[in-house]
Amino acid sequence: YASSDGTLWVGVMEGGLCCMRPGSKGFVHYRTDNSALPHNSVSAITADAKGNLWIGTWGGGVAIANAKQPNNIQRLNVDGEHQPLLTFIGVLAYDRINEGMWIGANEGLFFYNLNTRSLEDPFPDCRNIKGCIGSLVTKDGQLMVGCTRGMVTVELKSRSKGKRFFKAYHNVYKLDK
Repeated sequence: YASSDGTLWVGVMEGGLCCMRPGSKGFVHYRTDNSALPHNSVSAITADAKGNLWIGTWGGGVAIANAKQPNNIQRLNVDGEHQPLLTFIGVLAYDRINEGMWIGANEGLFFYNLNTRSLEDPFPDCRNIKGCIGSLVTKDGQLMVGCTRGMVTVELKSRSKGKRFFKAYHNVYKLDK
């Protein structure tokens, strides 16, 4: 992930989170032995509008740090029902339209509402979207997420005030088609 200030953030399998600031000649490494990073396998990185760095790990869930002060890493705490579903993270995508973070895990695709600070099941059957990896938010307001059985498209502009769910389409593929 490249921050707007030119900082390069790199997630490394079993190597933690690495940071190279503009003008520096090397990386600063954040691992479980020198920070509060919950796991050394960093699988997804993005930022929200407030400059918070969101860090997805492959085995330790999601953590958040201020991009300017990355030494202060804190685990994302969610309710007890969702916490075990957020262990292996393959997708983090910031949603400017709904002020939230999409979190794709091995056990589903979820929406973290930054206003209410709560994790939501954003559409029926979201927990059956297994093995989320790779995402794209399009200019016209669609979130596209790859998964083990195809691709999911979420219409980010489809949830109006008072509505619970987003419109989502699971494009299931079979290798023989």
